[in-house]
Amino acid sequence: MTAVAEGLVGTHPDLIAAIRASDGKAWEGDRRFLMALTPPTEGASVGGMHRGMQIHFSITGTDVRAPAPAPSAVIHHVPLSLLLVDAAIADEYPHVDCTGWLAESAVAAEQDLELSLPVVRLSSGTTWQPESFEEAHL
Repeated sequence: MTAVAEGLVGTHPDLIAAIRASDGKAWEGDRRFLMALTPPTEGASVGGMHRGMQIHFSITGTDVRAPAPAPSAVIHHVPLSLLLVDAAIADEYPHVDCTGWLAESAVAAEQDLELSLPVVRLSSGTTWQPESFEEAHL
């Protein structure tokens, strides 16, 4: 995900180093790793706006929201929808927060993993705002 989150290596060097070292403490910061499944017919959308802001407004001025952090990285490509987002907006997405799962060390003893993921489709091109993702079916 560092390839699509331009500047992530420079702004979060400890996170990147900890991930590369399989250190579970990597995910104790302000980023959350979200996952969902995508329908098999879903198109690909890849990118990121690390340290960017999402601004939402309507032409009529009736639906104005405060600016919010933009997703650092988005890889929405069959079969998965993967997001790296600021913790402040993670709960707004219909994805599952898998940050705790990733905090497990890669060198830990083998264990079974049970994971239930929602199916989502991207309804709005490349904005990647929470409302751009909607529940779907396989």
